[in-house]
Amino acid sequence: MPDTDCTTNFGSYYNPLSLIGDFYSYEFGESSESACGKPGSTVGVKSISLKTGKQISILELFEEKDVVAAFKNDPWVLKMAKQHQTEIDTIKTLEDVTSFLSSTYDGIKFAKSSFCVLDFKNRNAKIRFVAREYMGYNHHKHLQLGLEIPVKKEALVFFKDMDNFFLGAFDNWLQK
Repeated sequence: MPDTDCTTNFGSYYNPLSLIGDFYSYEFGESSESACGKPGSTVGVKSISLKTGKQISILELFEEKDVVAAFKNDPWVLKMAKQHQTEIDTIKTLEDVTSFLSSTYDGIKFAKSSFCVLDFKNRNAKIRFVAREYMGYNHHKHLQLGLEIPVKKEALVFFKDMDNFFLGAFDNWLQK
């Protein structure tokens, strides 16, 4: 803007998180400020198919019943269910999981493709299921759930790929 001290700033980053066969998870973030407006930032995690470029659901690698069971056994989830007077037995699907998490707090957004793999042993994968949480003042941060889930029988082949890598192989803003 001419004749003002206002500047425009934009920054972004992209960090690889995990690669399991053709399923790639990455973290992204951006921040901006323009025309003397308030600065803002957003973050997120996505998992995509390298073959199609489209987002994939966590259900590509894990059975829905196993995702729900792991979620319902998480201590933080149990605490939130009690605090918000939600009967945990009413959560039966992945849609119920994401709805519960989004309704527990205003400003939390979980997506079915917002996950990455931390480790794999004995047919079980440790994952991070990651939400975008609004902090106020047009800023966001990651909210992470750590879950251990048995891998679908038909997806086990993806975990044998020699090119795989897990969370922590590259710098990122998630907790390992």
